[in-house]
Parts: sequence; C-alpha cells; structure tokens
Amino acid sequence: MAKAEQAMERKDTKTALALYREIMQTEPDYAPAYFLAARVHRLKKENDQSLAMLEKALQIQPDFGQALAESIDLLNSWPTRKAPKSAGQGFGLLHAGRGLARPGKFP
Repeated sequence: MAKAEQAMERKDTKTALALYREIMQTEPDYAPAYFLAARVHRLKKENDQSLAMLEKALQIQPDFGQALAESIDLLNSWPTRKAPKSAGQGFGLLHAGRGLARPGKFP
C-alpha cells in the first residue's frame, strides 16, 4: 500500500493502479484498495471505472463513509446528459437500504 501511495505522490497513476490491483487480487475483501483505485481513476477522468471501484468498496464495507462521500461527490459532478448507463437501472449504490438512482436525485 505504501508503494502505491508513493506512486500517487509522484503522480504515477499507472503504477499506483497496478499496485492497487495487485492488492485487490491478494486481498479481495480489502475495501480501501478499491476506494484508492477509484480516486486514481477519478484523477484520470475515468469516472465509470471510478464509480465501479467505489461500488465494490461499498459492497465489501457498506459503512465506508469516505467511499460513500466520494460516490456522492462523483455523482453530483456528473452532468445529467452524461450520467452513467446504469443510472436509470437502480445504479447499484446501496447504503442503509437506500439506492442512489441518478446524479442530483437522492432519497
């Protein structure tokens, strides 16, 4: 994890993602690895991938507040016309029994 963080400090997103993926393979239930990979994807403007990583982090650890906050921030930043394809299909982001249906619309 420290090597991935060092890669991010150097703005080496390719190496950071590779290291986070390595962690995800060896520790598939370690939610912080998915969360940090999501942040890297977001920096690279790869919002679909970022959202997928955040969803996985929340599946593993539903009370992961930082992942939920990042998800909400990402969804709020998404223009409605560019909402992810899954936005109208329940979206998959569940927290305490509430789903986030689409950007800007919260239960």
